[in-house]
Amino acid sequence: MITSKDWQRCKTQTFWKEKAACSHVVQIYENEETFLSLLEGFVTDGFTNDETVILIATEAHLSAMALRLQTAGFNTKALEVQGKFMAFNAEEVLAKFMVNDWPDYSLFMQTISSIFGQARKNKQPVRAFGEMVAVLWEQGKTGSTIMLEQLWNMFCEKEPFSLFCAYPKSAFPEGSDVSLQNICKHHSKVISGTQPVASDLLYREVAQLN
Repeated sequence: MITSKDWQRCKTQTFWKEKAACSHVVQIYENEETFLSLLEGFVTDGFTNDETVILIATEAHLSAMALRLQTAGFNTKALEVQGKFMAFNAEEVLAKFMVNDWPDYSLFMQTISSIFGQARKNKQPVRAFGEMVAVLWEQGKTGSTIMLEQLWNMFCEKEPFSLFCAYPKSAFPEGSDVSLQNICKHHSKVISGTQPVASDLLYREVAQLN
């Protein structure tokens, strides 16, 4: 059973820069506002720290982030031209490596390596958000989702970067604790999906809970 003492509090900027460096992080979020606030912090902290930010998200979340970043004063078009911000539609990227509803290892590595090859041109650290797993999960492709998480972990062994992904809690029916645990165990850290994100966030180490 997970209790309050299992969670650690950390400054948001410190978490992404130090605690989550070269980590695979997940959030199972309760509502869109909580998730989008965390994602906004993830992206803007990357800009502030001179990192290249990769965003692979649904069209709805890409639009929401574009508005938030514009409101925060960031010129995303200029950042894209400079190679510091790369935004992709999750379903379009998925289509490049899914074969018969399963992620193909070679096509995945080829697709993601191409994206990271572009991102590395600035010779800056890279952080990436990927929502493709959530898209597959909501389509009921649970096996494919787990395989994609595993492929991301294999890619992380080749590339030093921070990887963040997120799932809506609504995608996990009542009594689906086993499914939740199965998703979490493929990550190194879990961020609270209920904590309103401001300057601090709550997280826990997956390894300590197994």
